[in-house]
Amino acid sequence: SMNYNDPMMQDDLGNIEQEINNSVGVYPSKQPGVYETPDLGLIAAFLLRGFSCVGKMEIQPRRWHFQFPDSPALQEIVRGYYNKTLTAPAIELVFAYKRAKRLLFDSSL
Repeated sequence: SMNYNDPMMQDDLGNIEQEINNSVGVYPSKQPGVYETPDLGLIAAFLLRGFSCVGKMEIQPRRWHFQFPDSPALQEIVRGYYNKTLTAPAIELVFAYKRAKRLLFDSSL
């Protein structure tokens, strides 16, 4: 069995997570304590778990990054999402995804 507490394993897991973040377009925010992503599926997961979007930035025409307050709980959702271990009732996820899409048109952000 694998020992995930082994420091070498932790380094490997950190590197894998960074590669995943880079490959899906998650960029470090210029604001400390802010997590930024263009991924609507991940945004839906945040909304479903009770996180609120605190801002959005248009990176290119019609390409937005959405900002959420970063925290250990939010990072746990990120890991579960990319490791495919995050679960949610299908109907709740559908409604959360619709809410995520509406953020595109929310002028208050």
